[in-house]
Amino acid sequence: MNSDNGIQTIRVLHVEDNLDDQIFVVDALARYKDARFLLTQVGTLSHAKRLLDSGQYDVILLDVKLPDADAYMTFSGVLRHARTSAIVLLTGHLDDLQIIRFIRLGADDAVVKGSFNAEALPRRLAINSIRHQRTTVGEQSLRTLEGKLLNITGGAYD
Repeated sequence: MNSDNGIQTIRVLHVEDNLDDQIFVVDALARYKDARFLLTQVGTLSHAKRLLDSGQYDVILLDVKLPDADAYMTFSGVLRHARTSAIVLLTGHLDDLQIIRFIRLGADDAVVKGSFNAEALPRRLAINSIRHQRTTVGEQSLRTLEGKLLNITGGAYD
């Protein structure tokens, strides 16, 4: 995530096989004025994993119902390759219990298709990008402090 003239640039990988939903996301992100989105769209899990292995994204906007995998295979496949990306589910097929299960497994947020407007989506992506980056930095700092503490105490602390 970069900042250009105070405008945040957010790299988004949108994994979605429905053309209408792809167009909706393009339009929603293009209209948003408080951040600039660099959007890449793919329609399969296999394509998403190849891109995630070769590139870095701030946010992954993920429809878990794809033609080449079931919902849990899609999510776990993306999660393994996501590195430091926030994962926001974009779904029209999951109920609240399933969404909660995905959040517990590592998703950062979920948006139900048809339940939000074009202004809300880019805002949620921007917020999740910042929140996830802050969490990742905090976890890295904690691991660094823990390593220093182990060195100081000779490996014995609790």
